[in-house]
Amino acid sequence: VAKWCWLYKIPRRWLTPGELLQDKRGLTTHVDVNTAFKRGTHWDPGGGFPRDVFLALVRKEYAGIVKERKR
Repeated sequence: VAKWCWLYKIPRRWLTPGELLQDKRGLTTHVDVNTAFKRGTHWDPGGGFPRDVFLALVRKEYAGIVKERKR
């Protein structure tokens, strides 16, 4: 995910369903997309997904990618 963020200039932040409706860029899940747009058949990963932990790992890996690219 960190590599995709770097390659496609995706902000390393979690989007709410409301932010998806505002066409903001960032990370999200099927459940949030379906909540925002009221359609779809995927509801993963669900409410128990450790978003804060995941986002911290993505940001840490991203920092490593940026550091590597500056060499």
